[in-house]
Amino acid sequence: FSVIAYDDQFNAETAVKVVTRLTQTDNVDAIIGSMSSANILATADIVEQAQVLEIGCGTSPTWTNAGYEYVFRVTRLGTMVSSTEYATTGWAEVKEQLADTDIEIVLETDYMAGDTDFTGQITRLLNADLDGILLYGATEDYGIECKQLRQLGYEGYIYGSETFAATDVREVASDAANGVLFACGYVIPDAIE
Repeated sequence: FSVIAYDDQFNAETAVKVVTRLTQTDNVDAIIGSMSSANILATADIVEQAQVLEIGCGTSPTWTNAGYEYVFRVTRLGTMVSSTEYATTGWAEVKEQLADTDIEIVLETDYMAGDTDFTGQITRLLNADLDGILLYGATEDYGIECKQLRQLGYEGYIYGSETFAATDVREVASDAANGVLFACGYVIPDAIE
């Protein structure tokens, strides 16, 4: 993936121009920023209308409690990463991109490819007071992980890689996969009519 960076200069007018460009010209999948809560408030309607996810880094409860669908704050993140080369290298790249953000990686857990019981990892993650959990693994892992996360009481955000697009995930997880956030250049439909 590629990263496009702009400086909103802690100025609401500049932030509006930048977010408009990101959503209408650059056609980004997600936005990380702004650091300014005032700028997040100034641009929230643009993000909502474009239906682009924005992870805001400002700390004001004004925008976090406004009921936006696409604008949210995640500051405390936990991960569950497969031991496969795909997952470990993918997570390493994502982790590097997160290094300069306000997202704090609180707990990293891992598992062996082929595992089907994630109770230990999930229990540790649930006890870590997280705002979100990022899963990085294979299609066959995601459905089981989502289902177990929800069965064990996790109601927060679940993030993942493009392998979440596979229909197998939804078949296994059913409603537990609702609300999962991931970026992908394609989505495989359940059926073609």
